[in-house]
Amino acid sequence: MKKNVVLILGIVFTAAGLIPILIGVTFFLSHYNFISNAARTTAVVTDIKSYRDFDGDKHYEVVIKYSVEGEEYYEIIAHSPLMYVGRKITVYYDPNKPRHVKTMGFVFDDLFLVGIGLVFFIIGISFTASQFKKFRLRKRLLETGRTVYADISEITLNTSYTVNSKHPYVITCKWKDPDTGLFYFFASDNIWFDPEPIIHEKGITSLPVYIDPENPKNYFVSVKDIEMFVANV
Repeated sequence: MKKNVVLILGIVFTAAGLIPILIGVTFFLSHYNFISNAARTTAVVTDIKSYRDFDGDKHYEVVIKYSVEGEEYYEIIAHSPLMYVGRKITVYYDPNKPRHVKTMGFVFDDLFLVGIGLVFFIIGISFTASQFKKFRLRKRLLETGRTVYADISEITLNTSYTVNSKHPYVITCKWKDPDTGLFYFFASDNIWFDPEPIIHEKGITSLPVYIDPENPKNYFVSVKDIEMFVANV
């Protein structure tokens, strides 16, 4: 599973973004439909009450007063930092049920939820798409790429990734193109075990690298020669 950690993160972020998007859109359509068919009036904030939940977190409720056909109603709506006692706000109510009241804040909250979801969704899709692109490139290189053997030059920790408080290892290899005399450096995919003991014990000095004959920057470093000595990698 660790080998596909980026793909897994991509799927998780995509799902984590899709859920609030669907919820936000559903709520938005419901609230927008209500407001579109509701009557409108002006309400006054008469009180802002505070209370604490079981975890000790503080919450607020806003009490508003408004009139419909000469009858006064007191209702509680969600709190926002812009609320204060005496403030006049526009409210929307069901003409058949005047106590059923909403403000445009509901719509803004829905859009905010959709926006948060979009951020996660875009991140997830980007991760997922990049991994599928990488998998397609690897498949093409394995089938049609040129195989060269590059000397192992360095083994480092990739500190940009962390899974269960552990960083993966990356093997850097160096190869000299005999036709051009140019040196190329290739980095392996993340390896979730320390390959150095196996490399020293088995005397592995080079690794096969599959490169694109037209563009050596497209490559895949195979570590099968190392993984074959590790069970359940």
